[in-house]
Amino acid sequence: MMPPFVEKFRALLATGRVANLPTVWSNVLVAHTMATSFTYFGYTIEYGNDPIILPSFVFLIIASSLIYLGGCMLGDARDIEYDSIHKPDRPIPSGIISATSVTLIAWSLLMAGLSLIAVSSTAIYNRTYNYTWTDFKDLFNSSVWLSTLQPHQIILCCLLVTSIVCYAYIHKKHRTAALILMAFCRVQLVFLAISAVHQSWLLPYFLQPVSDDIFMHWKWVVPWMPVLACIVGIYTLLLSWVASTEASPSVFSFRKTLAVGMLALPLVSIWFNSFISAGQTPPWRQEQLDGKFFTVANNLSTSHWIVLILALAWTGHTLRALKTSKPLFVSRALAGFCLLDAVMIAGNSPIVALICIVLFGLALLLQRVTPAT
Repeated sequence: MMPPFVEKFRALLATGRVANLPTVWSNVLVAHTMATSFTYFGYTIEYGNDPIILPSFVFLIIASSLIYLGGCMLGDARDIEYDSIHKPDRPIPSGIISATSVTLIAWSLLMAGLSLIAVSSTAIYNRTYNYTWTDFKDLFNSSVWLSTLQPHQIILCCLLVTSIVCYAYIHKKHRTAALILMAFCRVQLVFLAISAVHQSWLLPYFLQPVSDDIFMHWKWVVPWMPVLACIVGIYTLLLSWVASTEASPSVFSFRKTLAVGMLALPLVSIWFNSFISAGQTPPWRQEQLDGKFFTVANNLSTSHWIVLILALAWTGHTLRALKTSKPLFVSRALAGFCLLDAVMIAGNSPIVALICIVLFGLALLLQRVTPAT
């Protein structure tokens, strides 16, 4: 028998869905790397063409982890009546931890994550302001603080936290709205990671002393960003669709539709990698391609094909689990987030793709310690 403290700590890990944190990290890593590395139509994004910006990335990883944990805990605390009937072995209905304490911890984590993003939005390191950690004291100077404030980042984080809270309160009452909200949360996470390395378009022009271009506020918003966010959002929607039926003993009725969607998403990377390659015009603008899909595919790297095959193989393995167990399918699909991220960036950054594969392995390892659903 485990000591009470250890038992409660493991219960908190399960309530916070710690096993899914690697999927959050891979989402942030890929979006952040793309935002700091890629060009579009041969134009270098003014505030995003440096390598990964370590300080802002560390802030993002910690903040997004806190927000994810807080959201999962808040959802479990709100589900106590439902779980008492359908999942009585969950930590809260089984009495290991109380709903009140979990709710308090959840709100604390959400506010801590939001506060960290608010702080990092002024301490952002970029080559425009040339801030280093030795310059952090300058942020107490009001003029410096205003010139580095990133309101768009704070607004996106507030929207993310609001969506998470709304999901926690309605997901057992309004299934369709809950599915949309869940997907929207992952979409917002991608945009939050992207926004962390770009200067705000919301600041007044007189607070932009480093540029004579008033349109710089929105130059960094380019088409690959919503494409990546939509891919992540659709994947979230598909696996959440199955997760919402876990309590039902019946077989999932739309397996073919689900299979087509989940297998198609990694294949989109064939087009997507060509779309975002540095200095490369998107495929539909290249006259020499003549609209031929396979011409685009032939230009992709070996590393991309290896990761793509791995992602498709895991997706097939995940779909087979749906025949026998919905929770097993959802757990495998959640870990598969990392492979989807890997395949989206493999053609342009094999190292980052390899990190995503390592995170995939970590997610599977953590699922042995604490449940993913």
